[in-house]
Amino acid sequence: MAAILVHEGRTFTDQVVYFGGQMYVRCRFDRCTLVLRDVRGFQVHQCSFSVCVWHIDLMIMDADTWKTLTQNIFPLIKDTLPHAVPPAAPVTSNQMTN
Repeated sequence: MAAILVHEGRTFTDQVVYFGGQMYVRCRFDRCTLVLRDVRGFQVHQCSFSVCVWHIDLMIMDADTWKTLTQNIFPLIKDTLPHAVPPAAPVTSNQMTN
C-alpha cells in the first residue's frame, strides 16, 4: 500500500492543490483551484472551502470508479462550489432620466 501524505489544520490560499494520494483533515481552502486526477486515496475530512474551483481530469474505466465519483466525490464538490452571481438588472431609459 502506498504512503499517504497527511495535511492537518493547514490553510491553502490562492494555490493549486492536487487531491489524490493525500489526506486533508480540518484544512481550509480559500480561492484555490482543486485538481482531481485520481479517486484512489482521495480523503477530505472536516475541511472548509471558500470560492474554490475544481479541475477534474479523470478516466472512468469501471463501475467502481463511477460509484465513488457519484456517491462520495460529486456531493463534496457540489457543496464546495461558489454560487453564481445573478446578472445585474438592465438599466432602462426611465431609470437613466431620473
